[in-house]
Amino acid sequence: MKNFSVGKYIPLDTPLHRADPRPKAILTVFACIMIFVYSDYQGLLAIAVILFAIIFAFGLPLGKILNSVRSVIVILIVTVAFHFFLPPGGEVLAQWGFIRITDVGLNMGLMLAGRIFLLVIILSLLTITTPPLRLADGIESLLKPLEIIRLPVSKITTVMSITLRFVPSIFTHSQKVIRAQAARGADFQSKNPFKRVKQVFPLMIPLFVKAFRSAEELAVAMDSRGYGTGESRSHLYPLRWRAPEVLISLGLIGLMLAPLFVFPVI
Repeated sequence: MKNFSVGKYIPLDTPLHRADPRPKAILTVFACIMIFVYSDYQGLLAIAVILFAIIFAFGLPLGKILNSVRSVIVILIVTVAFHFFLPPGGEVLAQWGFIRITDVGLNMGLMLAGRIFLLVIILSLLTITTPPLRLADGIESLLKPLEIIRLPVSKITTVMSITLRFVPSIFTHSQKVIRAQAARGADFQSKNPFKRVKQVFPLMIPLFVKAFRSAEELAVAMDSRGYGTGESRSHLYPLRWRAPEVLISLGLIGLMLAPLFVFPVI
């Protein structure tokens, strides 16, 4: 949990940090869609190459980004293992009792695990390089046309920014609670899974109390600053589309679409 990077902004002086959040949000959504469009390893590999090229080109912290993957490694393993119990189909590669590994099941498990891996990398890239409030402003600008149908875009984006802001703080507070409970004799390293699950319950009450207390303080602060009065808000740093960002975004979209014309995709 302490290594989880999705939702954590890392202040660095890179062109990607200074870029407008709107093209970054559009590229993120487009990349997530393309991950599920591709049904072969070539397409996923092409997106992975693009992502790691961006990381190295802009000097982003690769270790912190990969730490996010470490946080979901259990999900990746379970995703692959779950496909070992699928109904029989394809060539049997190995079998232990009722567990049967087939080429079809293994392929499906690895593909889904690869998609989850890339999703975590993509979301980490967006949140690491974009402050939560600036990201919310960008999404609000993109969704502005939906106000025609009376959709409360500003309220939705405010909730999103608060969520992105509080996810890392809750993780940080959970680590403090774990250390405090360990100092009082709690055993979080026990090999007995039942004892480890039992130790989780004492952590929930302090976390809930902290979350509700923080929410109340935030509500009072927002109310004192005039949120929810119905007046349109201004921005300290107005967003502006710049030609280089648009051209680079179009180039990256073209690169992600290229495998569609090179490899067969279902």
